[in-house]
Amino acid sequence: MLLVDRGLGTVRPLPHIKLRVGALVMWRGQCVPIANRHVAMDCIRYVILTKDPRRGLVTDVNVTIGQLMAELCAHAQWCVGDQVAIEHATRQVQARWWNCRTGAVMYRVNDVYDERRTGGLVVDQQRLQQLVDKYAEVA
Repeated sequence: MLLVDRGLGTVRPLPHIKLRVGALVMWRGQCVPIANRHVAMDCIRYVILTKDPRRGLVTDVNVTIGQLMAELCAHAQWCVGDQVAIEHATRQVQARWWNCRTGAVMYRVNDVYDERRTGGLVVDQQRLQQLVDKYAEVA
């Protein structure tokens, strides 16, 4: 995709999200590193290697950032705005992001009535699930 600057009449490419080679991503239900990256003028394509129990090593080429984001959204248990019951209070998921170094979905959880975007509890998906399960046992 190209962006045309109306003032100067120049054409420049739109900014891309670039993940580094070796960054951990979710693909086919597995957390795997990016094997290679091909940067073109219109898009960035990734090469990802996964293991299939029946077929062995599977190589996926031409994987786009949109496909990776769709896989991440399918893997994440909570969305921004969802309410979770932990610590005798209902809290709201304020932010969600993927940590490419640890291969985990991270969440920032605040009180429902706290309108500030700073502070709050920052946990990964596994720890947040443990907190929700622990409170469900107590309640």
